[in-house]
Amino acid sequence: MAEIFHTRTSLAASTGNWVVLPALASGVDPMRRICLRGEAQFEAGHCTAGQATRNAGTLLSSGSGMGFHLDLGVVDYNKITVRSAGSATNLYILTFSVTDDGPMGF
Repeated sequence: MAEIFHTRTSLAASTGNWVVLPALASGVDPMRRICLRGEAQFEAGHCTAGQATRNAGTLLSSGSGMGFHLDLGVVDYNKITVRSAGSATNLYILTFSVTDDGPMGF
């Protein structure tokens, strides 16, 4: 599978608990290029799901001159966690296999 548009993920208001991304289909390589777009500011990182603490990995926040979009590059999909950075928001997730360039402008 090359390109996957994943199920929309709803993030609760406030800088609450970290949540995992929707599960990949069986047999899909988790090393993928990940593009995230939210309707409001959100954070992405490698933190413990179910907890609010920023406790591991690199944290990125959308909205710093980039709108509500993050392109994480090629990373292990299964290790990424996300949370709202303020208001409740919907998060849209698009991933690509490492051999694909992906679309321009997502």
